[in-house]
Amino acid sequence: MRLLIILGLTLISIPVLAITAMARLDSPQADYDELIRTDVLVVGATPCGISASIAAARCGLKVVLTEPTEHMGGMMTSGLGRTDIGPRYTIAGIFKEFVDSIYAHYVQTYGADSQQVKACSSGYYFEPSVAENAFNEMVKAEKRIKLKYHYRPDSLFEYQNRIYGVTFYDTKHEKRVQVRAGVVIDATYEGDIAAMAGVAYRVGRESREEFGEPYAGVIYMDHYGRMILPGTTGEGDKRVQAYNFRLTLTRNTDNQVLPEKPKYYNRTEYLQVIESIKAGRIKTVQDVLNIEPIPNGKSDTNNMPKSLISTDLPEENYAYPEADYQTRAKIIERHKQYTLGLLYFLQNDPEMPEALKAECRQWGFAKDEYPDNGNFPRQIYVREARRMWGLYNFTAHDAMLAPGLLRTPIHYDSIACGGYAMDSHATRKREPDHDVMEGFYYLGGMTQPYQIPYRVMLPQQVDALLVPGAASGTHLGFGTLRMEPVWMATGQAAGTAAYIARKLSREPRDVPVCRLQALLLENNQIITAFTDAQGPSDSLSKEAWQAMQFWGTRGFFDSYNARPTEPITRGVAAQWLMSAFRQGDFMTAQGPSVKHSGGGTAESSLAQLEKLAITPAGDPDAVLTEGEMEFWLSGIQPWIDGSLWDTWVKRVKTDQTPQVIGGSTEPVSRAQFCEALYAKFRAATPAQIQ
Repeated sequence: MRLLIILGLTLISIPVLAITAMARLDSPQADYDELIRTDVLVVGATPCGISASIAAARCGLKVVLTEPTEHMGGMMTSGLGRTDIGPRYTIAGIFKEFVDSIYAHYVQTYGADSQQVKACSSGYYFEPSVAENAFNEMVKAEKRIKLKYHYRPDSLFEYQNRIYGVTFYDTKHEKRVQVRAGVVIDATYEGDIAAMAGVAYRVGRESREEFGEPYAGVIYMDHYGRMILPGTTGEGDKRVQAYNFRLTLTRNTDNQVLPEKPKYYNRTEYLQVIESIKAGRIKTVQDVLNIEPIPNGKSDTNNMPKSLISTDLPEENYAYPEADYQTRAKIIERHKQYTLGLLYFLQNDPEMPEALKAECRQWGFAKDEYPDNGNFPRQIYVREARRMWGLYNFTAHDAMLAPGLLRTPIHYDSIACGGYAMDSHATRKREPDHDVMEGFYYLGGMTQPYQIPYRVMLPQQVDALLVPGAASGTHLGFGTLRMEPVWMATGQAAGTAAYIARKLSREPRDVPVCRLQALLLENNQIITAFTDAQGPSDSLSKEAWQAMQFWGTRGFFDSYNARPTEPITRGVAAQWLMSAFRQGDFMTAQGPSVKHSGGGTAESSLAQLEKLAITPAGDPDAVLTEGEMEFWLSGIQPWIDGSLWDTWVKRVKTDQTPQVIGGSTEPVSRAQFCEALYAKFRAATPAQIQ
């Protein structure tokens, strides 16, 4: 039974009774056959779950990573071989380690000048089997991770809004296993653990009015001009964007298996192909299948919207997000049968033009991929299912330029970045009165690199749970969060947060964000994106680059241009310093940083520094020198060492004049100031927690 609350036409679903009964603290031994204890339990060996597990294990925690199937990697090992990432400089960390391992594989196997190396696009394009091997090696390298295949979540071990563990059904050994953990990370595509715990979530689409998102709700968009077409109402509903399988096809006849006629073939389902051929929408195979190359002559084959029929199967996934395992299996099989039927129709139907039919028959399944599944992908593409309703709801506005800024909104608790265009696949089948399919949109020109708040993975009430996959967002906002590289970045943040929570004996919601950010930066995560400072270089040290990212979460930069080597003026430096003061970044880190509140004008910031007896106000347009920077930073020492009140009384209440500034007169760059200020911050808030 579930309590359904309708806001507008958008569904919020709050489980009243979980999928199965919750285990109580006094649960008898008979409830399970085996008990495992660990620091962190990660449910779902998706790329998100793999990244979370690696991050937690590298911090020193024991991790149990569970997967209901016998293969890890989710969509990245099941056909999605051309990485959907947007600007590549927005995501690094564990995801970039994966990418680098892919590149190394092709170089070592085929040679640096090989066609395979060119086709892998620096490691961002890959074969499914190569991706699975890479993930396997990354997990095996972490000895603190115990990987458990065939573990299907069955019930929770929960008490008073806190999760203590999950009971699984081991489908291979036919036994029940309870895993107890200090922190549970839900890395499933469907948000199953969060739903079991009674966490509020949404399924479907918000209306245009609810959050002021201009492309929300019912929408008809031209695929080429991106124009909004008649029929668009912006009304919210509970429709879910279409799922499909990302097929691994090849024209290499030595490594090819042609599709056979499926058991439940229904020719009438595919007659839209003939109609679209007659209307001129389909002229080549590429007009009905979006075939994109990956190494070794294979493809990542996706849906093609303009033909009005392709590998997507709209409407028939509506029940999937909240369905039980048996119903989901039927939906998955239906999608598989449909896809096989489409391929068979294209290659064999008597009404198909002979030339086009012959072109389609050039493509078949890659024989060396998914050999245990008939060369068909194992994972259906669950683009969107449940979306948790957490402490922060990521909307379209978070991925578009913010008013008054030349970048997207600044989040004080940013723990990752993204940049892929917000998009959605169709939510309805072909309608006779429309030449496009309802629900499709692609906001490539509007989506800009964005920060992801830690709060999107925090439930409003349930403790000991992090949800980096089915994170909190609207349909539009989730349209960019749902990309696998983003999920790997949020997974890394979740695993790192779990470590801090365990070490400090706190709930994940009480993790000091500044400490989380510092540790993420130490491990190469990106939390602020810049176009002119995409990584360390000869002119930008790693320490300075990381410092700029941290202060980017505090509002230091109002655009994507950090101008790291440009000299900083006294006024700008004062604004930045006062912004850090207002957020408490130089107080003892006892809790999360407060929200960014701005630094005032250059003149007012200098005046405040003078009142704090840190520096005379002086000229805001003058360039800050190394000697003056050292003097300023020595003046903030009381904010760090705990002697703030004594120093305030001594230096401010007695109107003591600051000492004379000396030292080097060399100008300070913006990057240098960030690095020096960050070094002071790190002295107060070390990334490693002893």
